[in-house]
Amino acid sequence: MIKTLLICIFLFVRLFAFNQIIERNLSAEKWTFQQAGKTNQYEAKLPGNVFIDLFNNQLIPDPFIETNELKVQWVDSLAFIYQVEFYVSDAEFNHDFVELIFEGIDSYSQIFLNNQRIASTDNMFILWRLDVKPVLRKGLNHLQIHFQPAISKAQFYCQKDSIVRPENQRVYIRKAQYMFGWDWGAKLRGVGIWKDVKLNFWNKARLQEISISQSNLTTDTAFYRMKSNVKFASKEGLRLRIQVYNPQNHIEDVFMLKVDSATVWIDGFLSNPQKWWPHDMGDQNLYIFEFSLFDNNQLIDNQRVKFGFRNIRLHQPKDKFGSEFYFSVDEKPVFAKGANLIPFHHFPSQVKQSDYLFYLTKVKEANMNMVRVWGGGIYESDIFYQICDSLGIMVWQDFMFAGTMYPANKDFLQSVNEEITQQIFRLRNHPSLVLWCGNNEISEAWHNWGWQKQFGYSKSDSTFLWSEYLTIFEERIPKILALHDSHRPYHPSSPTTGWGRPESLTQGDIHYWGVWWGNEPFEKYRSKVGRFVSEYGFQGLPNLHSLQKFIPKDELFLGSESMQNHQKHPTGYETINLYLRRDFPQSNDFLEYIYFSQLLQAKAFKTAIESHRLAKPYCMGSLLWQFNDSWPVVSWSLIDFYKSPKPAYYQVKHSFSPVLPVFQQRDSSLYLYVVSDYMEKKSILIKFQIVTFSGKILINRELAIEAQSNIPFITDSIHLYRISSAEPYVAYVEIFMDNQKSIQEVYFFQNYKDWDFPKPKISIKQIDNQYIELESDHVARHIWLQESNTVFDDNFIDLLPNKPIRIKYRRLNSLSLRPDSIYVLYFNGSLN
Repeated sequence: MIKTLLICIFLFVRLFAFNQIIERNLSAEKWTFQQAGKTNQYEAKLPGNVFIDLFNNQLIPDPFIETNELKVQWVDSLAFIYQVEFYVSDAEFNHDFVELIFEGIDSYSQIFLNNQRIASTDNMFILWRLDVKPVLRKGLNHLQIHFQPAISKAQFYCQKDSIVRPENQRVYIRKAQYMFGWDWGAKLRGVGIWKDVKLNFWNKARLQEISISQSNLTTDTAFYRMKSNVKFASKEGLRLRIQVYNPQNHIEDVFMLKVDSATVWIDGFLSNPQKWWPHDMGDQNLYIFEFSLFDNNQLIDNQRVKFGFRNIRLHQPKDKFGSEFYFSVDEKPVFAKGANLIPFHHFPSQVKQSDYLFYLTKVKEANMNMVRVWGGGIYESDIFYQICDSLGIMVWQDFMFAGTMYPANKDFLQSVNEEITQQIFRLRNHPSLVLWCGNNEISEAWHNWGWQKQFGYSKSDSTFLWSEYLTIFEERIPKILALHDSHRPYHPSSPTTGWGRPESLTQGDIHYWGVWWGNEPFEKYRSKVGRFVSEYGFQGLPNLHSLQKFIPKDELFLGSESMQNHQKHPTGYETINLYLRRDFPQSNDFLEYIYFSQLLQAKAFKTAIESHRLAKPYCMGSLLWQFNDSWPVVSWSLIDFYKSPKPAYYQVKHSFSPVLPVFQQRDSSLYLYVVSDYMEKKSILIKFQIVTFSGKILINRELAIEAQSNIPFITDSIHLYRISSAEPYVAYVEIFMDNQKSIQEVYFFQNYKDWDFPKPKISIKQIDNQYIELESDHVARHIWLQESNTVFDDNFIDLLPNKPIRIKYRRLNSLSLRPDSIYVLYFNGSLN
């Protein structure tokens, strides 16, 4: 009986599927690749890249470790052929339409099906949808993709252009720009099929390019417009049903209409809409819009779209200082706290759904409410934006242009038009997407980086290049957005003005690189505060157990070839050393050097974020550079390539806390500020102490206050000359909300370089399989816990005598945690 039932279900599914669209993933077939002109064929894995396939077949060493990146540069100059054979059944072939879909080809290729050329590709960011019914066969089919190396195409266009452009190896190529090398990235360009390849079989009609937009949203009502394009051979008998489900999965509305044109528009409204909020303001309510296409009451296509109703705007009004730059949610100004993201892997095809979930969860756990998808990388995968929707993370989305002057000839603009249009169609339904930005740093570079002198541009050259810039970023992209996503704001270039100009601090957004690039001291963060700081940062080395994965043991020192190859900034180590000499005692110990560089990075982010938040509402955004790495490298990242957070990650998590205490010392007085990001007033209790290193309390105060949003204020001050103590001391504050301690802060009066105090005795006690407890007999500064199979919810902490701290942890394997396996590093010492 069970067997009969299963057969019946199978037959029903097959018949039902035949009347709908059938999709086959050709990426799962047995692909091979070979160097053009050679006969040897090797197994290929899709999605992928030729570097990955060469490595998997043991034809090259791992390009990510040691100096192997330099040894495999020859790959970029070669042409390759990828191919697959696949069978098409009679039932599949008998469909009216068959489409071959390449979701992403990197980059220049010619596609052959059964020895007939069916397409040429030239843009990594475009989906290619090809009608292959005329050349498809029943039974065996042969698909080939002939790749040309991007570098040879770049050389061709360079010779063809009458002007030498900055970064001219990549400027003409619609390919992820970082693959040509960056000051944190490898130079591994490669070719490949980096997204899935699919075959779609369908009859009569299918749905495409579904979009939903809100036309008006109030507390009581949400008006919205739905659009769906229908591709069909015949519209006779076609009907479209749209069902709207609320976040509780209950049907709110149903529409049923006859399809009599290729584009269907429907207007609707909801009463008492449940809104989508950033995670620090409310719930992430998502409605489901289900589109079902029928042919004479028979379902032939079905698609679901999740959509969130929200009022998020970018404000740029002029004021007495210059011009503001801030986001609001329901007209409430929001301080943007976040980071810039680069691709999570140099070869994006290798990023799994679990990787996206890991990184974006870490974003949320770090109290960030916004990420910027940087313009030299990629438009991220659908799952990335879906996770941002579900986690309540706002997305600043750059278009993929960065740091050079792009051409605006007919062919380039045609490719860019298709790229921009496709990406808008793909991403516009996501409530997390709050801003389109034209490019990264091109306007700033043109006006501030000296290209005119460097490349010897004449006045007519400069006029021509700037006119091309205006064509792409001030005319073409805004025009496409006006057609397809007019309700979302557009910012032509980030930053608004270069950090070397005074107006950069008074108008628009700023990339402030006076610290690091300008070698300015960290204290400059306090005076160089812009209206919205969309880039700033400082490098820190990866953790030792990460370094050991890509640097040989005998090369774990700064002068080694491997360490040099994994530092891509031209003066990276020199800049770190400059700042180390200012703040830290000299050390020849490499482990201590790693730790000190990480302390520097944490200090930089702490100083910057506190300065930005104390400047509210003048400053309303702080997006640090950078959150992650794309390969093993010394960089500005908070989390290294092996997913190991640096101390700076935990410092940033602390500094972005919803309520933050900030100490500032001026002359002989110490002031305590409190910053709150809550939209409403919050009652908080402040416990403030001055404590000696051995635990003697010199001053003890309590204060109950009402913390207000976006208005930092002084809650207390201490005149230091009134403190009498032969023993060194620290300032300590605890903040309580709802009778629970939410945050603590320790202020040290002693510089790192002058630190000469007794080493504390630190103990670690396991409470249960979720918590450990740390305790110290003296003040312990910057305790850094490391255990290869353990993730700590909190880390990089300061301990006071007789004030134990409990830390939650999670094991990465099934073994129990042993406290003596935890390596404890702290300033001026270590355990285990």
